[in-house]
Amino acid sequence: RDYLNAEFPGVECDDTPPPPPPPQASCGIDLALVLDASGTIDAGEAAQMKTAVNSFVDTLIPATPTLFSVTKFNTTASVLLGFSGNATTIKNSVNSITTGSWTNWEQGLVQGNSTYDPRPSIPNVIIFASDGQPNRYGVNGTLGSGMFDAAALAAAVAQANTIKASGTRIITLGVGT
Repeated sequence: RDYLNAEFPGVECDDTPPPPPPPQASCGIDLALVLDASGTIDAGEAAQMKTAVNSFVDTLIPATPTLFSVTKFNTTASVLLGFSGNATTIKNSVNSITTGSWTNWEQGLVQGNSTYDPRPSIPNVIIFASDGQPNRYGVNGTLGSGMFDAAALAAAVAQANTIKASGTRIITLGVGT
């Protein structure tokens, strides 16, 4: 700021960037939230993750025709909510998540992807939030070592590549420090 003021006398600089423009009502996506509920996520990290994804909801609903689904995963995965445009229902599903057990990325991706496609002409995006590395894989999460497991990672990468090949984008969020 001082540099800019020195280079351009009389020009006042503000360190605060302008807010982003509001989303256009003509846009809209089908957003599958796939959220880590494993035991390595502590209460503070879980609260941060919930706050972040609830901010997505508050930003996009009701301003756009975006729909959200909510899937949680740990050793296994389950769909908590199919696609909805009701912000309260979506946030209640996100806020209901409790943590415990192992980390099965593969099944989180499988179950999150299973919530598509309510609107085939609308872009599909998965927001995948996790704090670490997968240590379980398979439908029941019985495969894997309990520590970082290369086979669990390979299974998750294969599933992610299958999803991306179908045209769905995946955005990852790191949870924790």
